[in-house]
Amino acid sequence: MHKFSMIITNNSRSKCYLQNLLKIGQPPQLLIYMNSGSQRLVEHTFNDLHYQEGHSQTLIKHCPITNISYDDKLHILDSAVEHCIPVVEIFQVNVNHPDIVQSVHSAPGEFILFSGPGGNLLRSEILNSGKKILHIHPGLLPSFRGSTPFYYSALIEKKLQSTAFWMTEEVDQGYILEDISLPITSSIRHMDHLHDPAIRTLVLVNLFQKEIWEEKEPSSENDNTFFIIHPILKHITILNFEQSE
Repeated sequence: MHKFSMIITNNSRSKCYLQNLLKIGQPPQLLIYMNSGSQRLVEHTFNDLHYQEGHSQTLIKHCPITNISYDDKLHILDSAVEHCIPVVEIFQVNVNHPDIVQSVHSAPGEFILFSGPGGNLLRSEILNSGKKILHIHPGLLPSFRGSTPFYYSALIEKKLQSTAFWMTEEVDQGYILEDISLPITSSIRHMDHLHDPAIRTLVLVNLFQKEIWEEKEPSSENDNTFFIIHPILKHITILNFEQSE
């Protein structure tokens, strides 16, 4: 069993990560929970913002391409209580805030799995905390660096892709631990809250099921950096696979 803590917020990706890690018997030793309060983040769904302790409702989302599922109504705090995982709750959405950095310094485990709010770039204070930071990138590295690469890889290669790597101060350029590339065989209209977290989670689960992790230096060949996809191009990408449904 790997010993680690998580930086986490209550979004689709975090719920998918945590629930599937628990399924394979790999619980984190601590959750550093970045609580956004009433602030709605870009990646939030309705279910992310409404926490009702002890409710019994479920909303199972299943990705047929990856065979990964998660309960969108299961708040990460409920998962933590059910599995006796300690939580440090910090009302902050900036991952570089001193309270977050201090929590990382004192967190148990050999590394930190990052699943904080989207758009956060980790600075040297947290990256040099003495613990490696594991990130699951929604694209194949180094071919699809940068922002929203899952749409670009779908558009260009017609695949869902993801890479697990150790974060460094150079964006998306750390040592690679695991990656995956799957052909898109059905609709991806729910990319942001289903296919994206599912393909990342599949890479994460595959990695955690290995006892020894081999590090691979990223290649300088086919090194491309992408920027946030334009809404029209995003819509075209989704429409390309509607006939697959």
